[in-house]
Amino acid sequence: MSRHRMFAIPLFVLALSSCKQAPPEDARAPAYRVFSFEQELRLPGPPEVIYDAISGDISAYVLELPVTTEIARAGGREIWGYPKFVTSLPFKFSATGFEFGALDPATGESIVSVKADLSKETGMTVRGFDLATYSNLNDWILKTVINVDAKYKTYLNKPAEIKVGPAKHRMTDNLRDLGLDHTAPFVIQTTDVFRSRLNKGEPVAQRKTLPLPYPVNKRLISI
Repeated sequence: MSRHRMFAIPLFVLALSSCKQAPPEDARAPAYRVFSFEQELRLPGPPEVIYDAISGDISAYVLELPVTTEIARAGGREIWGYPKFVTSLPFKFSATGFEFGALDPATGESIVSVKADLSKETGMTVRGFDLATYSNLNDWILKTVINVDAKYKTYLNKPAEIKVGPAKHRMTDNLRDLGLDHTAPFVIQTTDVFRSRLNKGEPVAQRKTLPLPYPVNKRLISI
């Protein structure tokens, strides 16, 4: 396995996406929303993971991945080992900002909400870049490269807030433990057109796989 020089930097990502599987895959698969919560990964051995100075790609370990359909949950858990669970992901978009969040599937209480005011600037246009996620499946850490085709509007130091809700949920605990309640993101990126390809996960390190959190919820939640 080749070694690359990497720099470890603190990174947390909260993102909401609306997804639709594209032909030639099964075009009948329903559209769904996904709320990703990721942080840097530290694997055993030097110097690990988050910014690859050679490729320029950002890498992060997937902590939580709520989605809105059972088919999205099943694929993510069984193929990549992502900690997905099905719930409602409310959102509001406007010309001047956005608000989105995740609800506890058991109680409907808020897990987290993210709100931003983008009314005073147009933002810088930045070309999308590939991402890599890390997950744990079958006693291996998997690195999965996600090829991205997008152009983002990028905003720095805009009025925004991450607010952790009252729900008693693992995702709520993770957000609070990482000190993200009532914090403001340094960078905000938005786009209306986003295409990506999730590639096969490649094993990069052995690590015992613990049971994935969240029992299977057979109730299909529409978007």
